[in-house]
Amino acid sequence: MNNIDVKTMPSFNYFEVEGQLDNDNLIKLQSDIEYQMHYGSKHFLFDLSKLKDLNSSAIRIFIRTQKQLKLVDGFLLLLSPTKTIIDLLQMCELVDLLRVKEDMHGAISELNLS
Repeated sequence: MNNIDVKTMPSFNYFEVEGQLDNDNLIKLQSDIEYQMHYGSKHFLFDLSKLKDLNSSAIRIFIRTQKQLKLVDGFLLLLSPTKTIIDLLQMCELVDLLRVKEDMHGAISELNLS
């Protein structure tokens, strides 16, 4: 099952992504991101622990969102990606550009979010 669930927290938006990010659900992901940014959100955490695969269009959305957020002193974090996703990001040399954290507690602690 492919699913994208967005939760608005006090200091950030939490995206839980399940299944695959492919052409079938990328429009929803892009729409959710644009909606949140339109209303002033600038801190996005994407939980990828249940994500099995993503395509180049999904990577492009992450990169574009990271660049847009950086302009407003925001950030995008990828949380708990699977080994497959980490390998893909490393192969594309994107691990440093797209900040990756092992778990939510570490991300919240490091970024001083509540």
